[in-house]
Amino acid sequence: MATNSGPDRGRGGNLGVTQRGRIEAALAGVLLNTDAIDNSAGVDCSDHEVNIKIFVDRMIAAGKMGPRNERASCIP
Repeated sequence: MATNSGPDRGRGGNLGVTQRGRIEAALAGVLLNTDAIDNSAGVDCSDHEVNIKIFVDRMIAAGKMGPRNERASCIP
């Protein structure tokens, strides 16, 4: 459950909260995202990760990117 109440914002508890619990929390003033919003964000992130991996693999295969230790210098 993602909450936005104060400085202690939590996230990642969707699997541990029943739908009834989510409704009760919302009625008590807890702001939370629906499962669909949280799940779609995770899927979108995974899609980007896969696409980047495909791109990097193709660049390595084409000889346009060097060994791993050279590539690591590009990551802050």
